[in-house]
Amino acid sequence: MPGRPLSCALVAALVALTASCATTIVDPAATTTSTTTTTTLPAGDTTTLLGILLERVRGLSEIVVDTGGERARTRLSEIEAVWDQVRPAIASDHASLVADFDRMIGLCRLAVERRRPAEADKAYAFLTPLVAAVSNAS
Repeated sequence: MPGRPLSCALVAALVALTASCATTIVDPAATTTSTTTTTTLPAGDTTTLLGILLERVRGLSEIVVDTGGERARTRLSEIEAVWDQVRPAIASDHASLVADFDRMIGLCRLAVERRRPAEADKAYAFLTPLVAAVSNAS
């Protein structure tokens, strides 16, 4: 049977070819992207910076609803930059409030990352009395 080894070789080649054509599934949630945003840090005392922080958080939910994406990430980076600037003063003068402020910034992150505007609204609602407590104590 001279055709037998040729057909076995042909079948083996086809099996090897079809095995190499396996479907690859890429999970988009597993991929990461890196974005860089440059912001200008505002200047001012603690009360002024907290006012800026509160103002930036106030408009976050609308941005998340209307556009999301890059604009929401830019707003979040502005919020984080102001918080990073004012956090040492809060830690020094109002240490018991730092964890509460950190939670509100975390809610802002959650709002942007998961596109949940209600979290931004909660952050604003709880941030308002925190800012008032610091401002009234100053």
